[in-house]
Amino acid sequence: MKKPLFSGGLACALFSTLVCSPPLAEAQVANKKAPAPTTEEKATVTFSKLTFTRGNVTKGNTVLINEYFLPKQHTQNWTHKLSMYVYPNLNDPHLYVKNMVANLAKEGVTAEPFKLKDASLAGVTFSEKNEHRVKFNVFVFHPAKSGKILIGRHFTLRAKPDKEEPFNAMVSLQKKDWGSELAAASFPGFKFPPQAEKPVASEVKPLELKFVKETVADSRATGTIYKLDNAFLLKNKSELKIPAPYSIALPQKKNVAILTNPDVPETARFTLVSDQKEYLESIRFASLTTTTEYAMPARLQNANLLLRQQLVPKFFKGYQDQKIVGNYVTKVGPYNAAVTLASMTHKDGRKFFVKFVAILQEGKVDGLAAVLMLDGSAGEPATLQQRMTNGFSQQILHSIRFNE
Repeated sequence: MKKPLFSGGLACALFSTLVCSPPLAEAQVANKKAPAPTTEEKATVTFSKLTFTRGNVTKGNTVLINEYFLPKQHTQNWTHKLSMYVYPNLNDPHLYVKNMVANLAKEGVTAEPFKLKDASLAGVTFSEKNEHRVKFNVFVFHPAKSGKILIGRHFTLRAKPDKEEPFNAMVSLQKKDWGSELAAASFPGFKFPPQAEKPVASEVKPLELKFVKETVADSRATGTIYKLDNAFLLKNKSELKIPAPYSIALPQKKNVAILTNPDVPETARFTLVSDQKEYLESIRFASLTTTTEYAMPARLQNANLLLRQQLVPKFFKGYQDQKIVGNYVTKVGPYNAAVTLASMTHKDGRKFFVKFVAILQEGKVDGLAAVLMLDGSAGEPATLQQRMTNGFSQQILHSIRFNE
């Protein structure tokens, strides 16, 4: 059975729609005077007597990224990496470092800020360690020429745990020099990730969203609680980060498959099958970042637009009879949520019902995107309505609670 993919980088694609557009244009103007390479081969940086070449242009939750690697290295096998970041909605390097240190401390990581000759710059270093590798990071932050955008420079290196002793010896000898050298390094003109194509006019219009109350059995009272946080991902050998950790409750464990990143693109996927191993339904989660500059009704409008514009087409791809059949707002547990309902038909004739949900926290940028997918041709026909309104995936959805 073909299963559509739910991108673990969903927030990255969505971020440009809700947050990045005006600052991004300004960032491009601010960097117009920077020397741009005429070919990709010339996009190099010399650092610590080594030459790094740009090998990846991408987006993060709240940042645009250019990554540089040593010869024969890339995003998967690097030992040394240089990066340049553009943060479209930030402009204070010292405040960013302060918040960064505090957030790392919550994860048990001790970060050390350091001063630079130019007082407008802020720097920080920290080490990381797990059973797979040891890593050292140096960051330098500074405002763009416009003063309205934050630029980040990052040097990081990593090694296997059995090389920890010589690795730490090298770090202790050179980390002071790396900070000042990173601040002085000459990077090529920033290359921006390609912008998503503009959707057709019928898809960009905000809708009047009515509130629909969903009444669902409380699986937190009777089910099995799963905590989804950075420790959970690390245990599963994933390098994703969860900006807003949360927990869910499984209403049952029988015939349930649990897949997590990196085995699936999203953070986690919970799938229910029949006794005959026939796919019945699933729910999958990814982090979602939206701006908080608007009141909640407008945030929900934007979130719904984002679902229809960015996420729905990803799932429609390869299916027939694609239809959006409903849009509304609701409460998912104590949280506000925007919902888009859709249906589609597989080429083998099976009909699928899909529910797209953007879950927002009041006053916080970090939330969740969830996709519930149900095979309407599987299981007992008489139970279809119950499965759609109060079934396995629906109960998991309403069991979500963000960590305080």
